[in-house]
Amino acid sequence: MAAGREVLLATSNVARVPRRYRGRDVHEWSVELGLYDQPTNRVTDKRQLTEAHPMLSGSHGGHTIALQQLARSGVRLLGRLVDVDCLSRTHR
Repeated sequence: MAAGREVLLATSNVARVPRRYRGRDVHEWSVELGLYDQPTNRVTDKRQLTEAHPMLSGSHGGHTIALQQLARSGVRLLGRLVDVDCLSRTHR
């Protein structure tokens, strides 16, 4: 593995979208539409707060992050993170 150590990723369902739409990066569309600026208290359908969203790595040459490719690369995929125990600090 490129990281030189075991990598664990806690994730849930992830939506898939085409990386480009009408000649532009989908991330650029999200920024232009203000999708990242919408406060949660203005969301009328609360299901939108928990639905699956695509994982993207920025704009201008970024790429879609595919969980399948991460797994093939050696990342160990786990289920959704539910709780964390911060009392143990054995890893560095």
